[in-house]
Amino acid sequence: MYELLKLYHQQFNTPLVSLNLAPTITDDFLNIISNLKIIPSGFDKKIFNYKYIDFQEKSQSKILVYVGRLSPEKNCEKMLDFFERLIQNPHFKSYQLIVVGDGPSRMELENKKISNVSFVGYVKHNKVSEYYKKAQSFITFSLSETFGFTNIEALGCATPIIYPKCKVFDTYYKKDFSETRFNVNEYDTFERAVENTYKNTQIQKKAIEYCKDKGWKSATKKLVDIYHSVS
Repeated sequence: MYELLKLYHQQFNTPLVSLNLAPTITDDFLNIISNLKIIPSGFDKKIFNYKYIDFQEKSQSKILVYVGRLSPEKNCEKMLDFFERLIQNPHFKSYQLIVVGDGPSRMELENKKISNVSFVGYVKHNKVSEYYKKAQSFITFSLSETFGFTNIEALGCATPIIYPKCKVFDTYYKKDFSETRFNVNEYDTFERAVENTYKNTQIQKKAIEYCKDKGWKSATKKLVDIYHSVS
């Protein structure tokens, strides 16, 4: 699709043409297409918020949480492998990983029987925030996201995100949360990211600040402005 759109805009680029896209976009894409407006994404601030959170307690809970589909493209097997290595380190041996979600890989992942890992299965959307709020940090190993809605939901709950280096995540989160970014092929970078969220209430405050204009209300206003600009 990228190649087709690139070809289209190289041949027919005109002020009369405007392209609206979902948030997944790369810098090289932006460089070759003019009149480009990215459709914003938001999240439900009524559900995903930092109310009733003890920031000090949360920052040292030693609970990591994953929320999402349990399938190969989410890289969940690598997540469990890294977590197993993490708790072998005496400094991290008391850490827990709570896995929220279901999918075709669940049985295979549960059969690994890794200590300190619990699978809670499917949780209703309006209840997921309870898991974000209790966690020291949210982790994801997916390299194929279009935006990362679970990331922004976690941040809305003042929960630091530990995420892999990839184009989409770097576009949205690297500037503000570089200290919790890791390489999926380098375990040490993951361990360092976990350590960087421990007792770190400053990163919780950064999460809150980051989400100030990311709610549905702000996203809707931006979307309406886009429609007005191309009408």
